[in-house]
Amino acid sequence: MTRKKMSSKWKTALCLCLAVTTVMMFTACGGGQTNTNQTPEEVAAAMDKDTQDTIDKLDEQFEEVSDYIKDGEYSSYDDARKKIDEWYADAEEESSSYFTRMENNAKTFSKLSVEKIKNIDDSDDRDDAVSDVYDDLSKALIEDGTSELENKVVYDNASDATLFASDIAEKLDPDYGDEYDRVYKKADKYFSGKYDTLEKLFETETDRVYLICDTVSDELYEGNYGADEILAKVDKTLDKLETEHSKKTDTAEKETASASSNDNDAEQETETQEKKTNKSRSDLVDGMRPEFKEAMDSYEKFFDKYVAFMKKYKDSDDTSAMMDDYLDYMDQYADTMEKLDEIKEDMNDAEAKYFAEVMGRINEKLATVM
Repeated sequence: MTRKKMSSKWKTALCLCLAVTTVMMFTACGGGQTNTNQTPEEVAAAMDKDTQDTIDKLDEQFEEVSDYIKDGEYSSYDDARKKIDEWYADAEEESSSYFTRMENNAKTFSKLSVEKIKNIDDSDDRDDAVSDVYDDLSKALIEDGTSELENKVVYDNASDATLFASDIAEKLDPDYGDEYDRVYKKADKYFSGKYDTLEKLFETETDRVYLICDTVSDELYEGNYGADEILAKVDKTLDKLETEHSKKTDTAEKETASASSNDNDAEQETETQEKKTNKSRSDLVDGMRPEFKEAMDSYEKFFDKYVAFMKKYKDSDDTSAMMDDYLDYMDQYADTMEKLDEIKEDMNDAEAKYFAEVMGRINEKLATVM
């Protein structure tokens, strides 16, 4: 058959779906036999239900944690952190189980699809069937599958959890004193680390799903319709990917150990920097570097404009006419969020307090257009 050019998005989607077929055939049937009573459509429907059930379960648990934090039902930072840790543990466990099922379903879906395609005699009809598989796989595995779960669990729930730092600090020190600064810095660092760990889990697991898709789709476009042979290649490529991930993990752990051995030097450097900061204390404005305060004020002004535009955009009957402005604001939004993340790396106590205050106002404004 003629090899068709395909975008990475569709290629990824196909791979995911194709991948789903294979594992299920092994786990559900105990070997290379496929459940002939199943159809690719039924497998896709099961995947969609699994995705939504997992999202609903973790989202419900997160709402309970969110209410707990916002209602202030705790008396210490450790109590609040314990509640959030419980959700992260559940999120990691549920997501890992989900991706295991996704791999199995991807292989099952793939095997059923390949067996269906190889029985089509007309080459043009076969080419069309392969193209249809790409569309179906991309929807089941990417659009309605892994992307949906990642968007909700990582970029919605876990992202919101990083903002709990200011809620907890304010609960424990409503006057925004030294205790507020201490708790905020500690919580912000800890919750950001938990977010990064969960995001890394999704990155690793989605790499495996995408690889299944890539392998299966490449074989189909090369005219290979041997399902067992394709699935054997899938398993081989997954083993290779796991080995590569293990090497990267080992390297990262060594780098972490090396960084820890330099803690004393880092502490001395910090002390030197603090002395320099104290020396220039007379140049500060309300205890803050002038350039820091100006930057924070400018970021808040941007969000005022952004919120005003988004309200106008949502109320508009012709959003297409506003698309250029919308895309510009999205670019500026991403750039500003990146700068906000960078600016909080080296703050003194007064700056940390002002940062929390500004971010609190910004989050309240953003909530009005969510």
